[in-house]
Amino acid sequence: MAGRQLELFGQEAQPARGEPVRDPAFLERVRLDLDLLLEEYRRAERLPGGDITRATVAELRFHGLAALLPEAEARPLVEAFDAELDRLYAIEERLSGRGPS
Repeated sequence: MAGRQLELFGQEAQPARGEPVRDPAFLERVRLDLDLLLEEYRRAERLPGGDITRATVAELRFHGLAALLPEAEARPLVEAFDAELDRLYAIEERLSGRGPS
């Protein structure tokens, strides 16, 4: 459905599904959440919580939040987060004896 949808219990128009969110305060919160999560993974010496499931959920969350930002802003953040995940997965593999030493 293109365009804007009327709110069920009011007349205020809401963004249609798939339409970019443009509320500056919301986008600032998204940026803060992304920065905090990226910093947590940059500081980590092992997967936070030592759990691949938690890392997978964090990855999905990060990618989902980043998708709300303009692509030019989101791309370097996603690349940085993915690089940190790769680093941490390599550490876990090495420590478990499954990866290269």
